[in-house]
Amino acid sequence: VVSGSNDSDVQQIVNSINSALNNYGETVDINSPSLQSQGNDKEFVELIREMNDGEVAAIFLLNLNPAYDSYLSQNFAEALKKVPLKISFNPTLDETASLADYNCPNHHSLEAWDDAEAVSGIFSFNQPTIAPLFGTRAYQESLMRWSGDDRSFYDVLRTSWQESLFTKQTKISTFADFWDKSLHDGVFVADAPSNTVPATFNSDGLNDAIDRLRSKKNSGVSLALYPKTSIRDGRFANSPWLQELPDPISKATWDNYACVSPDTAKKLNLTDGQIAVIKRENKAMELPVLIQPGQSDDSIAVALGYGRTKAGKAGNGVGVNAFPFVEYVDGTFRYEVSNVTIEATPKTALIAKTQIAESAGERPLVEKMSLAEFAGGQHQIKEPETEKLFPAHEYPVHKWGMAIDLAACTGCNSCVLSCQAENNIPVVGKEEVAKTRDMQWLRIDRYYEETPQGTQVDFQPLPCMQCENASCEMVCPVLATVHSSEGLNMQVYNRCVGTRYCANNCAYKVRHFNWFEYPHDDPIANLALNPDVTVRTRGVMEKCTFCVQRIEEKKIEARNEGRPIKDGEIQTACQQSCPADAITFGDTKDLESMVNEHKKSGRNYILLDELNTKPAVSYLAKVRNRDETKEEH
Repeated sequence: VVSGSNDSDVQQIVNSINSALNNYGETVDINSPSLQSQGNDKEFVELIREMNDGEVAAIFLLNLNPAYDSYLSQNFAEALKKVPLKISFNPTLDETASLADYNCPNHHSLEAWDDAEAVSGIFSFNQPTIAPLFGTRAYQESLMRWSGDDRSFYDVLRTSWQESLFTKQTKISTFADFWDKSLHDGVFVADAPSNTVPATFNSDGLNDAIDRLRSKKNSGVSLALYPKTSIRDGRFANSPWLQELPDPISKATWDNYACVSPDTAKKLNLTDGQIAVIKRENKAMELPVLIQPGQSDDSIAVALGYGRTKAGKAGNGVGVNAFPFVEYVDGTFRYEVSNVTIEATPKTALIAKTQIAESAGERPLVEKMSLAEFAGGQHQIKEPETEKLFPAHEYPVHKWGMAIDLAACTGCNSCVLSCQAENNIPVVGKEEVAKTRDMQWLRIDRYYEETPQGTQVDFQPLPCMQCENASCEMVCPVLATVHSSEGLNMQVYNRCVGTRYCANNCAYKVRHFNWFEYPHDDPIANLALNPDVTVRTRGVMEKCTFCVQRIEEKKIEARNEGRPIKDGEIQTACQQSCPADAITFGDTKDLESMVNEHKKSGRNYILLDELNTKPAVSYLAKVRNRDETKEEH
């Protein structure tokens, strides 16, 4: 059991629950803690006081922006003016760096050497993949030069690993071999300490914590402030990719908004897109309302990280800054605020969503089974129809296929973003997204389901299905979409005349049309383009290709080495980036391949199999760990 609250009383209750469940030493490991987010809120407030009192002679700022992402942003900015020497290593002139006397921008993380210990005992590398594009310098080397040290940071890093980490292992005898292996793996896991400390829970003060929480009165609505999975606390606000990445739950892009439950919206006479004023004491902000199924009643949820003024072209002026509503209580910043009021206004605003439908209705789009059914083999997905309306395609060598495990998918959008980066997919902007003209080849549909346990959420990634009987191929008047001898539904861009018949005829709605010519005249931005993928032009239809460029690369590599392609050797971009390993890709003609193993599973099913399109993509039914009768499916 975990909680995102900074309230020590809440954390004490969570600890007691974990102790009662015997989670310590099982699902909770206190001997290998996460070392991330180690900032001290109390010390930050004390720093502002010290700057105001003239006790700070110099301040160095690295990868932080307190002049924006703190509820004390104005206090910090005013206090910073009283510091005689202010040096920023931030890579951009953000709200804080613009107040510094000197800006010495640090390398981008893809240009720099560095290391980290995100989890105790697990050390990782940051290796440069590209030479610095601009006249930047690693902040470590700046500090070293100013202190008279002429070494490179690489040498310092290597020496540090030799002196402090090489001795934490016993398997490799020489440091040169240890260094090479660590570079190759990208991570080093130190030998586990033998003197681990058993976890015990001290229940002193638990009853007092419960009483304090019960005594808190909330006469209004509660406000929950949270970071989006895409732009986080605003540090990634200038990335158009991330601004246009749909929120996993709301499916909204390019904005923050006030999420309220359907019952709360009804009680307060709020409608989707209606602008409301959220107030607490002398603070107020205006945001469009988004009615969110599954949210707690009498609560509002607002994303942080928006309302930037010096983020850059993509991030400036997007959304509203909610950081002023953060509170400082008992030495910590609190992101849950009580006694908030919300009032409707006659104004409305556009919320650009990539999905409008909220439930699958009676359609069996996301097949589900209980854990008991799965373990007992009681639930078998029906076999697809075998009747054929069309002549069978011949696949002499390969037939590529994909299986997606809905029990593993968390809807995190990693696959969506990696596909966009891999395949040179343009960003279209808020207005075009609202017109359903988004260009992302892979989408993740989200469906709500009301159950006795509450609102449940199902995720379903949809790439191009690469259908054997593809309905898009039948209607193209110029043969711009054709079937390959390896089972791929190919798009020939220079044949396409933009009739969009294929998009109309696609049952899965995974085709996208270029309504505009997106500019590619910035030489720096063009460095992000994949040279193995064609940049499409206006008037051309496009879609997922199963990363055909990666398939061809591995085919050439295997042919040059005189060997067959190995199972798992080819990975699509979405598969490679999936943190849950929910996507499996391979040759379905290889009867021993992992993708074939998945397709032989009793959980395997075809989406809209009644259409007889015979997709190359299939799904593994979602398994839920709860009791449910067959009537509740």
